[in-house]
Amino acid sequence: MPGAAVSFPLLAFLVLSCLLALFPIPSSGDYSCPSSPSSSCSNVTVSYPFWLPDEPDQIMNSYCGYQSFMLSCQSHIPILRLGDDSYRVLDINYADRSISLVDEDTYSRALDDYCFRVWRNVSLGPNTRLAYTNADANLTFFFNCNDNDSRWSDNQIRCLQHDGAKGNRSYIFSEISNENSLPRNCAEVVVSPALQSSVSDSSATLLAVKYAEILKNGFELYWTGDNAGTDCAYCERAGVIVGVVIACLFLIYLVKDQAIQAFILQYESTIPKRYNYTEIKRMTKCFGDKLGEGGCGSVFKGSLRDGRFVAVKILSETKGNGEEFINEVASISTTSHVNIVALLGFCLEGSKRALVYEFMSNGSLDKFIFNKNLNMEDSQLSWEKLQDIAIGIARGLEYLHRGCKTRIVHFDIKPHNILLDKNFCPKISDFGLARMCLRKGSIISTIAMRGTPGYIAPELFSRSFGTISSKSDVYSYGMMVLEMVGGRKNFNASLDTSSQKYFPHWVYDNLDEYCNLKISGMSSETEEIARKMIVVGLWCIQTKPENRPSIGMVVGMLEGDIRALQMPPKPELY
Repeated sequence: MPGAAVSFPLLAFLVLSCLLALFPIPSSGDYSCPSSPSSSCSNVTVSYPFWLPDEPDQIMNSYCGYQSFMLSCQSHIPILRLGDDSYRVLDINYADRSISLVDEDTYSRALDDYCFRVWRNVSLGPNTRLAYTNADANLTFFFNCNDNDSRWSDNQIRCLQHDGAKGNRSYIFSEISNENSLPRNCAEVVVSPALQSSVSDSSATLLAVKYAEILKNGFELYWTGDNAGTDCAYCERAGVIVGVVIACLFLIYLVKDQAIQAFILQYESTIPKRYNYTEIKRMTKCFGDKLGEGGCGSVFKGSLRDGRFVAVKILSETKGNGEEFINEVASISTTSHVNIVALLGFCLEGSKRALVYEFMSNGSLDKFIFNKNLNMEDSQLSWEKLQDIAIGIARGLEYLHRGCKTRIVHFDIKPHNILLDKNFCPKISDFGLARMCLRKGSIISTIAMRGTPGYIAPELFSRSFGTISSKSDVYSYGMMVLEMVGGRKNFNASLDTSSQKYFPHWVYDNLDEYCNLKISGMSSETEEIARKMIVVGLWCIQTKPENRPSIGMVVGMLEGDIRALQMPPKPELY
């Protein structure tokens, strides 16, 4: 419909022009809402984008302000809620878009006691528009530590130690340059923000004495977001309130990518923390430690404010309308399983997209099974460990196929997308090509071929082989298991030389010979593991989906007796 393609942009232009005429936008230097009523609580002026719900003239601000910026005036004290915690508002600077806060519990205790234990970290919450400023610094507390090192003598909070008892020493640090030089055996670590000016003027000894006073002075946040774009005085007219809300929603629909908005609305209650791009740069130290690069972007090592290491995946800006980004966040945010990598947060800011994952210290599986310089005896991956990894991956897939609220088909199972933690526990990652579907039914419709060459199931090439379903993941899994056993990629099925012949076909015809050569001098239990993995892998790569086992059956086959397994038909070439 060519006409529709022309008229839609024209309609958008006309609507936008009318809105600009009705609601003139203030100059860029004026951030405040010009006619927004203001009120006060104690000595703090409350105006856009903050609002008080109990003031008659502030009802309007719930529309023109930010919903999460509602303040409450409790006993003449302005309070802002962040998550489940209450923060006293010390000051609001509308020109700088900054707000000074202090944890209400910390403030109350600091008034009466110069020596107390800080009980909780400051959390800004997943949906806030607030972020830390350069005026902030972190105070890191280590409570009830067994360690006693002369290096930390100046950092010890001596008033918290009772009777010199071992195991209850507490320390405070303002700068952490080397994590290995910090106390290790502590009951709790708490990180609290404070004003940089107060912290930088204090030595370590002074910090340990007057930290209560420093915390009482609070910390500073700035808020993000553009001008509301309307004169809030219009909101006094009931009819215009409805019109402004509808117009804003319509403009958002036009300007924002429709798929991204649908995702955020649908998964608002389940998606992880949303970071802004400045926070992503801060946690990766401006992308200084690159872990690797894939087809969807680069991965960098980073750390959160609580000290946890993370892997930050920066998606390429050339990935169209963000379909892979939406799929990955939607897929993994609904999962919770020991064999699925945990998504801790994401960033969606214009064309900038990032995913924040838990950090896997041993990297991906491929660097272990394709390393030509390692044989099985030298590798940390014994045959028993390889079997455990294969079973763990199968359990993770079984959870995706059957255990989630919605079924998820990954479509890109391969060694590169299997991450290993410090104990070599496998975790499935990279959900960029995944598809979510209702639990009822098993057939999946997809337009384009999805996956990595060498792991793509035949039905994704041609529907003549069968329908696309979770069995497509089983095929990829089988190819990966055979690579784990063979230590080489299975990509080329047309090679004829004995040294390079397509491994699945060669091992099918020479299973006994392979086991005798590959596992020479090993125990019968080890040989059984190798045979079992090969037979299971061959079952999984059957050409027709109906001939492959379900992933649940695969788990049972790997955990069962090799004598219960029959040799499958030889996989056909396609």
